Amino acid sequence: MGVSFEVLGPLRVVVDGEPVALPRGRVAALLACLLARPNELVPLGRLRGWLWDDEPRDPRGAIQTAVRRLRAGVGHDVVRTGPGGYTVPATPAELDLLRFRSLADTARRHEERGARGEAARLAGLALGLWRGPAFADVDAPGFRREVVPRLENERVLATLLWARTLGDRAAAITELARLTAEHPSRQDLSEALIRLLHHVGRRAEALAEYRRISGLLSTGVGPALRELHRSVLGDVAREPATTVPPAELPSDLTGFSGRDRELSQLDSWLHAGGTAVVTGPPGVGKTALAVHWAHRAAARFPDGQLFVDLRGWAPGQPRTPGATLRYLLGSLGVPAGRIPADPGQAEALYRRTLAGKRMLVVLDNAANAGQVRTLLPDTPGVATIVTSRDGLHQLPANRLTLDVPTAREAVAILAGILPTGAGHADLPELSELCGRLPLALRIAGANVASRPDASPRAYLDELRDGRLDALEVTGDRDAAVRAAFDASYQRLPPPARRLFRLFGTAPGADVSAAAAGALAATAPRTTRRHLDALTAAQLLRETAPGRFAMHDLLREYAAERAHATDRDTELRQARTRLHDWYLHSTDNAIRALDPAIAYAPLPPVPCGLRPAAPRDQRDAKRWLDAEQDNLVATILDAATGSGAHAWQLTFTLGTYFHSARPLEAWRAAAEAAYTAADTAVARVAALAGLAHLHHCTGDYAEAIAHAERAVPLLDEADWPTGECAIRWLLGMAHQHTGSLDTAAAQHRRVLTLTDRHAFTFHNLSTIAEQAGRLDEAMDYADRVFRESVAAGDDVGVAAALLATGRVHHHRGNLAEAEEALLRAYALVSGLDPLATARAELSLARLHVDQGRHADAADHAARVLRFAESAADRPSQAGARYVTAMVELHQGNAGAAAAQLTEALALAERSRLGYATVELLIGLAAAEDRADRALGHLGRALDLSGRVGCRGLAALAHLVRATVLRAIDADAAAEAARAAVTISGATGHRLVHARALAEVREA
Repeated sequence: MGVSFEVLGPLRVVVDGEPVALPRGRVAALLACLLARPNELVPLGRLRGWLWDDEPRDPRGAIQTAVRRLRAGVGHDVVRTGPGGYTVPATPAELDLLRFRSLADTARRHEERGARGEAARLAGLALGLWRGPAFADVDAPGFRREVVPRLENERVLATLLWARTLGDRAAAITELARLTAEHPSRQDLSEALIRLLHHVGRRAEALAEYRRISGLLSTGVGPALRELHRSVLGDVAREPATTVPPAELPSDLTGFSGRDRELSQLDSWLHAGGTAVVTGPPGVGKTALAVHWAHRAAARFPDGQLFVDLRGWAPGQPRTPGATLRYLLGSLGVPAGRIPADPGQAEALYRRTLAGKRMLVVLDNAANAGQVRTLLPDTPGVATIVTSRDGLHQLPANRLTLDVPTAREAVAILAGILPTGAGHADLPELSELCGRLPLALRIAGANVASRPDASPRAYLDELRDGRLDALEVTGDRDAAVRAAFDASYQRLPPPARRLFRLFGTAPGADVSAAAAGALAATAPRTTRRHLDALTAAQLLRETAPGRFAMHDLLREYAAERAHATDRDTELRQARTRLHDWYLHSTDNAIRALDPAIAYAPLPPVPCGLRPAAPRDQRDAKRWLDAEQDNLVATILDAATGSGAHAWQLTFTLGTYFHSARPLEAWRAAAEAAYTAADTAVARVAALAGLAHLHHCTGDYAEAIAHAERAVPLLDEADWPTGECAIRWLLGMAHQHTGSLDTAAAQHRRVLTLTDRHAFTFHNLSTIAEQAGRLDEAMDYADRVFRESVAAGDDVGVAAALLATGRVHHHRGNLAEAEEALLRAYALVSGLDPLATARAELSLARLHVDQGRHADAADHAARVLRFAESAADRPSQAGARYVTAMVELHQGNAGAAAAQLTEALALAERSRLGYATVELLIGLAAAEDRADRALGHLGRALDLSGRVGCRGLAALAHLVRATVLRAIDADAAAEAARAAVTISGATGHRLVHARALAEVREA
């Protein structure tokens, strides 16, 4: 297994070429501490100092737990144990920090030999490895104080080397200015920046930097800086006077608000010149941002500020590059008669005129890169901002893509337009109805402000009736959101327009490239070309590789265009193609995710459709996670049409919903599928979905009721897969509520209906385990393992290992139990959240009996957090039971009783038979009054007889013996003998050993 690490930015781990998501928090922080000292033993004491300011109760145990979890995620050999600490071995090929250091050291040796060009190249390669601050997302206070600053110093020193040896002084100045802003008190950075500024003739800026650093340092600057300052002053005295600079910026926008991050980014990029492109969808506020920043930064450009509207997306023809050059040269004082007609000569004159100046040029509303390429002076000291709906990716520039402002910023924009107190309580709703699009916000604010009472209330009703109609300035159709969108839409080629329109009719928040191809019935390469055209025009955003989203106002505009342009039959066909694509893609994903389950009856894949085909379980899980919202939206959309896609998709998604637990989305999908079901098969599928949902939320009575409503339909449906689902759900619900024999009968019926037995064998193994038939439980677990290995089903293999580990635990084989449970945890971690929680809960129970109470508590806490978020009642009860046992072992009987009382109330509400017995026994062990303890045990023994859980019955007799020991020796001995007899018959050796000791004590 190949493992590599990236730490020069957010921490990344790559295993066999695929990124691995490590648990955030302690596990990631531990790995960071070890990677900061690769190939060195990092002692436990150093790790404790780096990881915590306030140590936990058992820091050594916490570090050991983190190491185990880290090894489970990236492989055991990645973290090696040494005397008193741990080591991560790594080579430069495996760790970017080592590659950076190797390149930087080689660059220094080249600089010493006078090979400046090669030194600059190698230093640039080293710096290119940085993706941001080192370990940017690692939360470890001591580590961030001690280690991260040293790594940042290495980066600064490499940058200084690069700047000293680089031939492109303008680029070096830009980078040094950025670093100086980040590290304002470093004299070495200021000295390098002043030296370069002086060298290229920008002496005013050099002096300004000297004034800044000398004013900042209370101890004064060093002798090297003072000498450099005297040299700059001598040259300044010989400079000629300058003329009055041009100042062409349009007025700043009244009430401009927010965009602090974007403004800071422009500050950083344009501090010493260079080019920045501000891009984004129509109406997002590109020009407003550029003009506001230009006014704010005008003092930095004492030789003038130029502004040109290139009219790239305005009605009529865009301004040509030649016309723009003539305009700019005229603004710079060049007489019209001296401007060459030849474009190349005019461009050269433009560059010569700007040489040595500190100027700002704003090129607004560019149509494409060709319109501005010759207008970028690339002259040190001259900053250029280009705004465009096009991404202008062909230009060598920093690029800022604007999104809509935050909710707070959007409300502030409206508040700045409206009179004080004018219905400001309605502004959050008004901003959301405007999609937080700045153009829409300003139109809405102007419309509201123009009314006599300046109240948004009536205008809100207009927006709800039709947002695009309401979002135009009264009497001026050009001042409208629809007009801004029209300008971009009309520039598209016809096929891209068609995809744009269809995109507006698609359910869900985003669309993948493959789904877009299904929607438009186009080949992948053609689809990608049209998507590129839409993203270049900023009508779509590529939110992740291959996934595209559209602002909700643009979506409304696209749907409006579709219904005005395309025939209803064409739109219905596109909708059906998309539903088919989601259905068959989901079926492929579920077959890869869980080969052991039964599947819905689906029609054949339509000719020409290319459904997604995930490669394996983890790929399937990633696809389902990415498409979850779209799948639910498709179900709701399909339920308003033919209905078949609604119940087919919902049934197919059952196993994913079971694991991922998106409960509200699942409920909406299940109810829509039930409403749309119009045949016996559809009704069985829909009732199975509702029963499955209620089973997963712990409402077992409702789950049984829905499943039993489906039983009379099974003969008419004649659908073995549907009957499997219904019988399985009945078996699971009865299993949780304590009717083990009824549950086993339902599961055995499932075995006669399908040749996929692993899932059912696992349930029968659990029932046998709870009933105290450990040999039978182990036999079923072996069957699950063999079938799952043959099917390549990691989740099934993990289920078999969990069952095996639990049986070993009951039998007292604790080492074998831990090995099986850790293997299971490693298989499902990051793949199946529910299975991961079950594995952690089994490990927590084991750790209690191993005396590893800190580890048990950590596992139980994580399980409880997941179980509460997922409404997983059995895991909630189990996690609280483990937490209580840890408290009890640590002498905190009151805290244990509180946990057990809360868990017991939950178990009784949900009719969890087995869990109720276990919790009553635990509550008895935590009781300080014998009469109450014996009452709990009486209830536990009575219920264990009805449930049939003999292993817990043995434990109840054992606890009863310990309670009676000081009250009635004969009764205590009798209870201990009962525990010995039952545990001897079931094979629960841990209980058996304790019971024998109790008999001897009696």
